[in-house]
Amino acid sequence: MFNLGIISNAGENSNHFEEVLKQHQYRIMTLNVHNYLEEINKVDAVIIKEDTDIAQTCRFILDSRNNSDALIYVYSMDQSDNNRYLYLQLGADGVCKEGTEMEVLPILLNNAIKRMKSKKIIRKIEMKPQNNDGIKNSTLEMIPENFSVLLNGYEEVNMTKLEYIILDALYRNAGKAMSYKEIANIAWRDQESEIQKYRVANVIFHVREKIEKKDSKIQFIKTIRSKGYMLDAQALDG
Repeated sequence: MFNLGIISNAGENSNHFEEVLKQHQYRIMTLNVHNYLEEINKVDAVIIKEDTDIAQTCRFILDSRNNSDALIYVYSMDQSDNNRYLYLQLGADGVCKEGTEMEVLPILLNNAIKRMKSKKIIRKIEMKPQNNDGIKNSTLEMIPENFSVLLNGYEEVNMTKLEYIILDALYRNAGKAMSYKEIANIAWRDQESEIQKYRVANVIFHVREKIEKKDSKIQFIKTIRSKGYMLDAQALDG
């Protein structure tokens, strides 16, 4: 059974809408519009019910795309194609109109989720020691579905969700220094600057303990003094 999240600014879903989805044995979660980003990593796909405020719908798409690997579909009440192209450009995987297309949506979702799950999405980074003294390269493979990493191809290390989110943010911005504030805004919201710095530093400390072995002479995460942290660009393949 797949987990399906529904974002609706109206706060409720139509009976027909839910009924069609339940026939395909989805586990349906209604995601609150105010804190949906805290729950979105629990679902395989998200359906965004089009808002009368198009800008709001666009924000839901962008936030979902930037903070999750879930499939994104928009359930449109507009029978024209006025907004379809815009939603697809912003990152939606599909746009379904109210009516007959709704009957097809569960099939599209099933096919896409099965295909996505059949491919184990592993992003691999490889780090070389700065000196060439016979030490083997260390590799770090990120496993999103488990919130874990694989060290050197054989040792899986479990991480907390927070640790994984922060390491993933550094990965996505490899070679670019991220400030304490930037990292904190991804992991938490509305934190004072001093609290941000302390909490980020604390999580990075625990991440380093898990992925940087003392005898490997490898440092995946570099400290950028007075600014924050950076994942070394040399860690990326190619």
